[in-house]
Amino acid sequence: MRLPASFTPSLLCTALALVGIPLAAAPYAVEETIVGPAWEQGTVYTLSPTGMRVASVHAKGSRFVVSVDGVEGPAFDEIFKTTGELELRYDPATLRPVLAYKWQGAVAFSPDGKRHAYTARLGKEVVVMLDNREIHRAPYSASFAPVTHLFFGPDGRQLFFYARTTDTFESHVLMIDGKPVTAPFAGNPAPVFSADGKRWLLLAAKPGASGELFLVIDGKDAGYAGLRPAFTPDGRRVVSIGRNPGQPDALLIDGKPQFTAAQIDSVTIGATGDIAAIALPAGAAKKQLYLNGKPVPDTVGATGMTFSPDGKRWAAWCFDAPASWVVVDGKKQQEYARVMDVAFSPDSTRLLYLAESGVKRFVVVDGVEDQGAANILTKPFFARTGNRYAYAVADSGSMDSRRAVIGNERQATGRMIQNLQLSADGSRHAYYRAIDALASRLVIDGQEVGVENAEGSQLHFSPDGRHVAALARPPAGNQGRSLYLDGEYFSSREVPVNVLMGFTPDSRHVLTVSNENRPGFGAYQSYRMNGHVIAEFGNRGVSWANTGGSHRLWEAQPDGSVLLVGTALVEGQPNGPMKRVRVVPSAAAGIPGWIAETRAARERQVAEAAAAKAQAEADRLAAAEARRLQQEAAAAARAKAREDAAAERKRKQEEAAAAKAKK
Repeated sequence: MRLPASFTPSLLCTALALVGIPLAAAPYAVEETIVGPAWEQGTVYTLSPTGMRVASVHAKGSRFVVSVDGVEGPAFDEIFKTTGELELRYDPATLRPVLAYKWQGAVAFSPDGKRHAYTARLGKEVVVMLDNREIHRAPYSASFAPVTHLFFGPDGRQLFFYARTTDTFESHVLMIDGKPVTAPFAGNPAPVFSADGKRWLLLAAKPGASGELFLVIDGKDAGYAGLRPAFTPDGRRVVSIGRNPGQPDALLIDGKPQFTAAQIDSVTIGATGDIAAIALPAGAAKKQLYLNGKPVPDTVGATGMTFSPDGKRWAAWCFDAPASWVVVDGKKQQEYARVMDVAFSPDSTRLLYLAESGVKRFVVVDGVEDQGAANILTKPFFARTGNRYAYAVADSGSMDSRRAVIGNERQATGRMIQNLQLSADGSRHAYYRAIDALASRLVIDGQEVGVENAEGSQLHFSPDGRHVAALARPPAGNQGRSLYLDGEYFSSREVPVNVLMGFTPDSRHVLTVSNENRPGFGAYQSYRMNGHVIAEFGNRGVSWANTGGSHRLWEAQPDGSVLLVGTALVEGQPNGPMKRVRVVPSAAAGIPGWIAETRAARERQVAEAAAAKAQAEADRLAAAEARRLQQEAAAAARAKAREDAAAERKRKQEEAAAAKAKK
């Protein structure tokens, strides 16, 4: 469906209202904006990382255009898929940074969503467009892509891409904002950025047979080449591994060796700038840990290490057959057959890992093991802050021996533990505990509060931990699946729910989605905030480059508003235009008020029902009294009629007797 040029967002709101689509109640102001054309075959949408901006690639006659928030760019013969979500990986064989895609598409957005770029063909030339402005042009080739790997830097200030050169069949230069910043290189190495995104480096190989490596830092040749290069957290130094045939490896800091070893396998940099490496010393048979260039005792056989989040502590795990152990801050802990999943708590105060010994597995916290279990069902995890942890275990091989463990507190057993969660600070916990093959119990802070199917369901804590929402049935009665919120159950009639999306960052609102149907529109999705309808989107699938699930199509904003994106409902049309909905809650809106409002509404319903019942009873009694009076009046009338008839008969008899006497 194509919209006329005069079709504006305000007209859309009016149209939606005219066809009966409800808007949000008073606590929520709703603004709707058209941000893309209706989907048709070949249309692909891309959602910005933040800001909920929508880019669409779609046909316009025989050409193709990119629209961003409904604003069309120039028409081209072809739009290329030269971008996507890139992630940095290290080739385990060469220790070089390489590019990998999580997804690929046509439009690149900056991290804040304010800028965009794409690559297109115009005749026999390929152009790179940045914010609808051409910044690069190259001859088109059917044999190879002239432009690849288009992406913004982490701070969004610069646009990076690779431009093909003629040095070899697979050689490129790195371009920033349309200008070359490196010499030609072979293949597709990945840039590495500093933590603040302001600095970058590229380790690459020169084109040709030599394959000589060179390192470019901020557009300048570093004069040396080091493998697995990385910036220190403050962005001031570059740490890498120097490796040359026939020579020992060297840990390099800005190209200068800190120490040498026969082989250096991995380097880890802590938040405070400490540098750890796992290396094989010259003449040794096993690797060990080096910290700031010095070997660490009791770490022979080191296979990995980690720093605490604050960078002040460290742990290394080691294996020297037949034993494994962990060294924490220089102290060796107990030996086991195997150790794994070593992790510090977010506040850096606790260290946790799994250990195996014999037929049992143990969770070890600060060197103290728990009582052990036949199996660990869920890897132990910490809350997002603090040091509270949780996991699930099977005490034995029995299906009924599974339980959650919160800290060192073991919970009741069941057949299965699902969706085990901690609140952000770890002070609260929740999960579903299966009791048989058909049903599970919703458990909040150790108390059974509801019933759900055997597979469990959806469960969320608010960011501040004060609220918890879940899908379940009340523990008593036959009411179907309902929304559980802070001890209150909302029936499907009050709040229909298919997807529990979660809480807003300020913890004041919970968002839900339900699948519904309306004549003339068909199936659609209804979005609610604290039970109030705030948006309705078509349920028909469209093509997204980077997302398609409804759980990704909303975002809370710093000002407290919420943005949602989906297809508008238009009567009689399978797909409406893409729209963005901005919801602004009032200062008074919030979960406690909603619960109080719901309870008051229920009380009103009960009172109204009681009043209606009392009135019905009064009406029944009044009707009965009226019937009684009518019956009495009718009886009196019948009696009087009989009396009148008798008197008339007597009168006639007397008249007849008198007439007879005269004769």
